[in-house]
Amino acid sequence: MMWPFQAARPPAELIVLLRNGQMLERKKAFNELAEHDNPETDEIILAALRESHDSPPEQVLPLIELVGKRGIEDGLDALRQYLAHDDVQIRLASLRALIHVPTQASLDSILPLIIDDNANIRREVRETVMGIFGEKAAGALLRAVPEDHSSPYYFEIVSLCEEMGVFDQLMENFSLPDDEVKKFQFNNMIRFHRPEFLPFMLQMAGIGGTNIQNKLRKALTDYSTEELIDPVAEALSKDPSKALLKILDEVLFIRTNAKGELLKLAAMVPRKEVRHELIAKVFRKIDTTLFLPALSLLGDSYAPIRQLVSDNLCELVTTTLKRLDDPSEQNKPFLREQITHWQEELSSMIQVEPSDDVLGSLSLVLFALAGTNRDIIFPALPRLLADAPADVIKSLSAFPPLSRFEFIQEVMRHDRQLVNAMIKAAVKFPHPEVIKSFLELMDELTSEERELLRKYLTGRSPIVHIADLLVDPLPKVRATVLNLVGEGQADITQIIDDRSRDTSPEVREIALTLALQKRHPKLAAILENALTDPSPKVVMKAILSLRDTAPSERFPSLLARAINHPSEEIRGYALKEIAKITQQKYLDNYQNLPPQVRKLAGSAILKLDASFVDHLIGELRSLDVDSRLRAAMIMENLQVGEKTHQALLSAMEDPSQKVRAAVVKTLGVMGNQALLGNLIEFLNDPDERVRANTIEAISSIGDEEAVRILLPFLNDSNNRIRGNAAFAVWKIGKVNVIPVVQKMLVHKDANMRATGLWVLGEINLEDYLSMIIPFLRDKNDMIRFNAMRSASKIKPEILKPLLPQLRRDPSPDIKRLITELSYRII
Repeated sequence: MMWPFQAARPPAELIVLLRNGQMLERKKAFNELAEHDNPETDEIILAALRESHDSPPEQVLPLIELVGKRGIEDGLDALRQYLAHDDVQIRLASLRALIHVPTQASLDSILPLIIDDNANIRREVRETVMGIFGEKAAGALLRAVPEDHSSPYYFEIVSLCEEMGVFDQLMENFSLPDDEVKKFQFNNMIRFHRPEFLPFMLQMAGIGGTNIQNKLRKALTDYSTEELIDPVAEALSKDPSKALLKILDEVLFIRTNAKGELLKLAAMVPRKEVRHELIAKVFRKIDTTLFLPALSLLGDSYAPIRQLVSDNLCELVTTTLKRLDDPSEQNKPFLREQITHWQEELSSMIQVEPSDDVLGSLSLVLFALAGTNRDIIFPALPRLLADAPADVIKSLSAFPPLSRFEFIQEVMRHDRQLVNAMIKAAVKFPHPEVIKSFLELMDELTSEERELLRKYLTGRSPIVHIADLLVDPLPKVRATVLNLVGEGQADITQIIDDRSRDTSPEVREIALTLALQKRHPKLAAILENALTDPSPKVVMKAILSLRDTAPSERFPSLLARAINHPSEEIRGYALKEIAKITQQKYLDNYQNLPPQVRKLAGSAILKLDASFVDHLIGELRSLDVDSRLRAAMIMENLQVGEKTHQALLSAMEDPSQKVRAAVVKTLGVMGNQALLGNLIEFLNDPDERVRANTIEAISSIGDEEAVRILLPFLNDSNNRIRGNAAFAVWKIGKVNVIPVVQKMLVHKDANMRATGLWVLGEINLEDYLSMIIPFLRDKNDMIRFNAMRSASKIKPEILKPLLPQLRRDPSPDIKRLITELSYRII
């Protein structure tokens, strides 16, 4: 029996039945759709699936299965939205549908389900990737690597890659000698955090353009120092390129949290230049944690590395010591402990007798550490000076000046032989600062040590030049060097010229001494300039030298330059010397001085030197009558005290009438009323001059009792006695002495008449001018002179009409008097 042919129903009608029909109808519709050959069937199924997102699972699941059964490749987008559906069955159906379409695109969509909450889904994904896709899954796995390397998805991808040998394949392909292949594999490697990739990644330094290099830097930055150390060490052992060194500097050696490991890494590099470069990078910011690791590098075979390490360790020590001095430092106990530990370690290393090269480097650090404990140096110093003298000098040069000075002093107290060795080392390996320290201690050096320094400094080509030392900021250095060059035979004229203007008194004094010793061609000028030097020692030396060398007539004026010196000692000495010279000149020229000058000069001398009076008292007792006379006359012009009074009273018994006359006059000038009784005794002196001077002295005292004593002398035959008595009684008691004077004016003795005119002038009253005028034409020169002098004293203008006639007077004394008078009345 034949069944009639039944035509296939349209796909759209079947979709409706699939959604809404009875179970049997849905099943029949599903089977028909799965086998339907209408070309529009696939698109109708996909359209229905797209519209079913909110439909119940029983409607969605058949559509998803149809996509899988029919292998609709265009259904990827429609299925993808169901991979994240809340319903496990829908997600599982979607996964299985995609498995039926095994393309790279479907695999990219499937992979995220490897971390699905459902274990069955995760298992099916893994089985699909490994079983269905196999090696073809590598690309999708690499594309699927997330940036977050801590996510579960990353670890599942890594797990798949490990099981499928993807990582091994990457490394194997990278080894091919093709830079393009390397670049491709490198871009895959940097997707992962795999330390085994680091040796390959490091090979990319310098390969490719900026983009590759930037990716390399970023990738390496994600690895820890511990992960980088071994692969980097291997790369550095193979003559690394500049590009690699640059990248390592930027991503590894810039790190500050593992400097000890980095230093060890750098120390293992075989190539010495690279080793030096990398160690320098680690030392860019050195800290206390590096001291002990770096200490071991002082034994490096490459001298620049030893130098680099010692310099940085010294700097670290200096910085640490400064921190200890900083009041705000919080870690002082720790730092002190570190310093002590470092000192102990260094001492131990030196005791094992290292090589000379290592010893030299150790010495630099040892000296730096000596800032807190110089005792650690002394045990090692003999060997250091014997085997590493240049480093000892270099270490000393790094000391602060005061510390260096004190250290050398300690060595002097500790062992003089070491000082000698240090000086020999300083001369052989000279450094300006060390040489200067020894110069500061020159007074404590032996003659042999001084000679070593002198020979070096005055040699042909010293590194430390005398010219520089002579202008050194330290006065002690300048002074010592000047003394040293002065000990030689070379011409130092210019040096003396320059140093005589030095700011240091000590240096100027030495320059002056050398100028005297060397007989400087400008010695006189140097000595004269030194008189105004601020230093008392310099001025005193100049004065003493000029006293012996300067012309006697110039010496007082030179001394005068020192009388305003700031030093009381110099002022006193200069004034005393000037006083001595002035006293002698005063004594020698006293007779030739005008009265007023005598008085002024005597007063000035007494101010300069009060002992001048003692000198005069001594002369009053001299055996030489002229000396006694001069002393008495000079005292007349001085203000003297009780001691002088007694000396003069004793001299009243002098055998010389001239001396007694001078003594009386001087006593009168003193005006001491207590001396009146002593003066009265002189009125009986046999010498008329003495009596005349006595009356004048009594007049000066002005005691009224003296009037009665002096009245008898108004008739004395001696003109001076009578004249002095007349003026004295008028002055003291206003006694009318005009009758006495009138008798004197008509006396036959010209001297008596002249004295009478003198008395009128001393009385100084205009009423008596008529008694004086007639004598202006007297024939006697002395009478005319006294008349003119008395008239000019009383009323000078009265002589004005007579000036033409008086100018023709033949007497030189009168002419001189007329000249003086002319200035007063014209």
